[in-house]
Amino acid sequence: MKRKILYILYFYLLVSFLFSFSDVNNEKIIENLKNKSISLIEGENFELALDLYLKILEFEKNIYSDNSIQLAHTYDQIADLYIKLDNQSAALSYVKKSINIYEKNMLQPKEKLLSSLKDISIIYENQNQYDLLDKSEKLIKSLENINDLYSIKDIFVEIDNLNQTKEDTAFQFIDLAQSYRYRGLYSQSAENFSKSLDLKNSNLDFKYYYDLILEDTTYNQEMINAFEFIAEIDSSFYGSYFYLSLLHKQIGNHNQYMEYMDKYIKYSDNNEKALYLKAIDHFEKHNYIESLFIFQQILINNKNSLFARVMTAKSLFALNSFENAIEAFKIVLVNDPYNLESRYHLGISYIHSDKYNAAIEELTQVLLLYPDYKDTYYYLGYSYLMINDENKAKESLNRVILNNPDNGDAHYLLGTIYENILNEDKAISSYNNSIKYSPENLDAYKKLGLIFYNQEEYRDAMEYLRKYIIHNPDSTNILNTLGDIFIKEKRYQEVVDTYYKLININGDNIDYYNYIADAYSNLKDYENSKRVYYKINELDSLNINSYIKLGEIALQENNYNQAINLFLYATEYSNDSIDLLYALALAYGESELFLQSAITFQHILDLYPDNPEINYQLAVIYKEMNLHILAISHFNKYLYFYGEDPMAFYFLGESYLKIEDYHNAKLAFEKSHKLNSGDYRTLFYLGLVSQELSNYESAAKSYKKAIRINSDHSLSHYNLGISYLELGKKREAQKKLDILFMLDKTLYDSLNVRINSF
Repeated sequence: MKRKILYILYFYLLVSFLFSFSDVNNEKIIENLKNKSISLIEGENFELALDLYLKILEFEKNIYSDNSIQLAHTYDQIADLYIKLDNQSAALSYVKKSINIYEKNMLQPKEKLLSSLKDISIIYENQNQYDLLDKSEKLIKSLENINDLYSIKDIFVEIDNLNQTKEDTAFQFIDLAQSYRYRGLYSQSAENFSKSLDLKNSNLDFKYYYDLILEDTTYNQEMINAFEFIAEIDSSFYGSYFYLSLLHKQIGNHNQYMEYMDKYIKYSDNNEKALYLKAIDHFEKHNYIESLFIFQQILINNKNSLFARVMTAKSLFALNSFENAIEAFKIVLVNDPYNLESRYHLGISYIHSDKYNAAIEELTQVLLLYPDYKDTYYYLGYSYLMINDENKAKESLNRVILNNPDNGDAHYLLGTIYENILNEDKAISSYNNSIKYSPENLDAYKKLGLIFYNQEEYRDAMEYLRKYIIHNPDSTNILNTLGDIFIKEKRYQEVVDTYYKLININGDNIDYYNYIADAYSNLKDYENSKRVYYKINELDSLNINSYIKLGEIALQENNYNQAINLFLYATEYSNDSIDLLYALALAYGESELFLQSAITFQHILDLYPDNPEINYQLAVIYKEMNLHILAISHFNKYLYFYGEDPMAFYFLGESYLKIEDYHNAKLAFEKSHKLNSGDYRTLFYLGLVSQELSNYESAAKSYKKAIRINSDHSLSHYNLGISYLELGKKREAQKKLDILFMLDKTLYDSLNVRINSF
């Protein structure tokens, strides 16, 4: 410690001594000081190194010119030290100074500028200024790709963009407002929305805010209350009237919409957004001349407003001034060639101006951009007819729109065509349109339902087919389809109802009864299920499936003898059915007739030797019969195919433990624990195996882990106490007595005797 203090004192004295010289041109002194500072930085004495560099900077300012690269290097070093000291603000000013120097020395290696830009990126990242970070990283990427020194000058044009614009600030306010709103802080949200709108010189236009409000319907009433509160307490936030106007418009409160629109127009001094509000209101009231006049006012002051140009064109269109509308829509498309609505209206304007070839060109472009846009096919077909191209007219009109774009039957026919060419998405759209415009056309419901059924979208299919079957209750095809849907969706009561309807229509049908009986079983209504299976027996006494199902119900009802008898009866007619034999073997097992169960499973295995599941069941039965060597053999055969089954490894470990093969037991329990680390029983057995192997330390660890999972497991506490005794930790063992006293008096007495006799 003393040595460190002397070391620091030495550098302070050295600095004081050297800086006492009057010869400021002594660059060697500065170089020596920089070398000394390297030692300080390597020793992480950043504060002392920073002090030294600040002193060096004072000298260098007297030696070098303001634009000297040497000064930039020192600025960079000081910035690096401030970053290391987590002083981002101080670092930022020095990085900017170095960037300015590098900018004025463009012919210097670009790596110098890259270094500074990377420093400024670190600062912006640490300050969470991600927009500025993105800009600086783009500059870095651009600079890294520059190999021609003369092109470096272009990069500095982008450097100015590191400063925030009004638009950036507006976005920040909006982001804050959205964040506050989602967190339920509606007043703060309203305040930030208003601040964003009220910013002078922001480039965010009316349409941005218009869509922002009208497309998001969440928290409407809460935001209305918040904006009203803001407007009441501070009239300077007049932007709140703008939001209130549109929010009330969105929910259909016309009077409040108009009231707040007038307030915003008044307090905003009739700014551009206020003009938009008035113009949109006139347009929606079909006052097209008034709206056109206001949109023209906006364009006089803001020629770049694409939204105003679109609305101007639409106003001219609504006024039937098609020649003027054509010119207006063409101006829109020069600026935004993908403006679908404008291109569509341009095409129709050409039709109204008898310019059909031009209309075809525009409407074709619409279809290329959006194949089903509104009634484009109708107008395209109409245009082809006007130039006597009947074949192309038919392509557009004979499938969808004859003379009425809302003709539901035409949409239905279009749907059948699309369905035939396997374009199901368009078929769905067409059938939906048919339902919309001709709801009495029930075949559209059926067709749409069957498409969804084939796509396995069963809930959608169910919606449309139910509508169809209400009006066509005897349609056996649709009833069958609905029955299958109900089965797949596990709507078992509806399965019962549907197939009984089919039985009423078609008479007795074993398949229908099977569906009904299975549905009752799934509803746990075993009495009705048995009744239906007995009905199947009446219709077909050799129907083996019904006996198997009745046996399975008997198993569910714990009537094992009846289950065995039913399964045995069935085997008289089918003695090689794996499902039947499997059910019989399980019934024997549930009845604790383990030998019969083992014989049956072995018979299945003889018939189907490649079935791992049978090996597993045989292993479980042999384990119950204490035939552990046989159990081990079959568990291993099963695990060869299913090596990720933790319970199989657990049972395997128990069998190894029973035959005192502790090494293999340990391996099996470890594998089980790896696959299922939350099973305290596996940990208990791992402890037991370690205990048998006299590894009491390992045993104690396993018991403690088991107790952490299940603190009420008395055997873990008991055996942990025994392990403590073996480890000579009698006091720890005695602590287990208190716990065992509450959990298991027998184990308490046993451990107490062991402790007292130890």
